[in-house]
Amino acid sequence: MDYFGIASASMAYSQAQIQQSVSLSVTKKAMDSQEAQAVALLEMLPQPSQYTFDVYA
Repeated sequence: MDYFGIASASMAYSQAQIQQSVSLSVTKKAMDSQEAQAVALLEMLPQPSQYTFDVYA
């Protein structure tokens, strides 16, 4: 039996899982940052007018 091959495959699988976890964490952090920036931009928009009539008519 090739025990070294099995051990090597197991280590490669573990490394792949860790890389996937790290990648997912970085992606979540980036999405959180983008969400915060979007909220800040929305807060900077002017408030809608209190008048509800059609100014183009």
